Amino acid sequence: MKDLTKVFIDLSKLSEEQIKKIENIIKYEIEEIEHYPLLIYLCDVWNQRTYNPTRRTEISYPEFIKLFEGGEDNNGWIKIESEADLPKEIISCWFKRNNCEEIDAGLFIPRDMGDNSVVDNVLENCTHYQPIIKPEPPKF
Repeated sequence: MKDLTKVFIDLSKLSEEQIKKIENIIKYEIEEIEHYPLLIYLCDVWNQRTYNPTRRTEISYPEFIKLFEGGEDNNGWIKIESEADLPKEIISCWFKRNNCEEIDAGLFIPRDMGDNSVVDNVLENCTHYQPIIKPEPPKF
């Protein structure tokens, strides 16, 4: 499980249904998203904030759900249903293409960090992605 003190989720990118599901999971009533859009885990409780107070990585709704429900493993693949499901940072990923067995590797660049065509291409042509995670160095 990811360390909750190192992640946050942007509530303004979620549907009402997704927010309700998060409320039920963490037992926290989410209010005033327009004023406090970020949900962070701070001092062992969930809080809403206007900004990211420390260096935390934004996680998508599917990643958040997977943290708490264990989610279906799906072999590490994250289903792409909307732009909210895509990575929030520049990252190398495997991409599963629509209607075929083809899996491609590529660099994902979010809209706010580069060319919109990358996001548009992934949304139009891919059903799932899996981050390519750099392995830890050997211990001995």
